[in-house]
Amino acid sequence: MAKRPRWTWEEDRILEDLYPTVSANELSLILGRPPEGIRYRACRLGVEAVKRNGFVKYGKDQYERAITLYARMPAREVGERMGISTDQAKYLVRNAPRALAQLQKDNIVTRRMPL
Repeated sequence: MAKRPRWTWEEDRILEDLYPTVSANELSLILGRPPEGIRYRACRLGVEAVKRNGFVKYGKDQYERAITLYARMPAREVGERMGISTDQAKYLVRNAPRALAQLQKDNIVTRRMPL
């Protein structure tokens, strides 16, 4: 069995940036490595996937902040204030009730976005 090439610095950076929200199967197409290898390398780098049940989970404080801001301003401004796109802001507001209930139920520790 042939040895696989070593992981490059660039591949590690791509993995760190994309693995939290992109599946290992999709990354295997980008990086040309098997999904099992991608999951193994992500584990070795300490990178965790945050995509569960079809949506990205943000922290409780991000959902609450998005709802609070959305009560006073349009989604575009919410996105600008939070440093995210308008679509992400809409996503946070739309999914906040379900996500907050799930976070409370599971008591999940999630990735933090910059505020």
